[in-house]
Amino acid sequence: MTRRHPEKGVVLVTILSVMALCVTVIVAMTTRSEQATLSTARDLDQVQAQSLATSAEVLVLSALKSDLSAAPDADGPAEPWSQIAPSGPNLGAVQISVWDESARFNLNTLLEGSPTGRNYLRLIVAVAGLPPEAGVRISAALRGGRPLQQISDLLSRAGLSEAEVAILAPLVTCAPPLSSTVNLNTASDILVRAMLQNPEQAADLLARRKIGMITPDVLSEMGLILPAGLSLHSTVFGLQITAAFGGAKVQTYARIQRWVAPDGTPHAVISARKWISSSFTADL
Repeated sequence: MTRRHPEKGVVLVTILSVMALCVTVIVAMTTRSEQATLSTARDLDQVQAQSLATSAEVLVLSALKSDLSAAPDADGPAEPWSQIAPSGPNLGAVQISVWDESARFNLNTLLEGSPTGRNYLRLIVAVAGLPPEAGVRISAALRGGRPLQQISDLLSRAGLSEAEVAILAPLVTCAPPLSSTVNLNTASDILVRAMLQNPEQAADLLARRKIGMITPDVLSEMGLILPAGLSLHSTVFGLQITAAFGGAKVQTYARIQRWVAPDGTPHAVISARKWISSSFTADL
């Protein structure tokens, strides 16, 4: 009769337990390695997407500076800066949108309590169909105070309702106070009519604008002089960029200020930037 050795069973169980533990450790290490590799790849995609967005910003700044040198007297929607699109093998997954902040009335020009600015606001509030009290509250909120950062600030600063803010949004903006005029070439028809306060003159200019950009020569031919608050050029622009690379996508909003130095050198710089989102996606 064969005698059993309990210690052999114990050894076998121990060996099997050690093997199971080793397998568990190997699987855990492999999984962690795969996760680390995936995380690194995503980080690299993120960095590349941000680099694409930055390259797009440079492209826009260059276009705006070139435009300031080539056509400093007037800015309009038919110019290259407003129709800029990504190009080249490294910008294929980028979407660019540029707009003129001077296409709307800048509420921050009311910070100094200018009578002209208050009058324009009164006219704009009227054409928007809002009660006069709305304009009074906006002027009071801005006089000698902090500049508005966004239109929604009117909810708390001026006590406007969300519906009133939504009505005003297509007509007003909150650009730096340096942007003090509305560009006749990019403003909406309703804003041009409100600010000109001359129906016949407004009709003539809007009809001429359909043919091409209004320039100083065009104004001279028509025998017209723009009132204070209206101009033909722009100094502040808005920019939205969406860039994707691999599994990463980033989106950013920026504000661009543009000017000509005393020595004649054109400048265009990012004065504010905000990354709206940073996420991983399969599509742009």
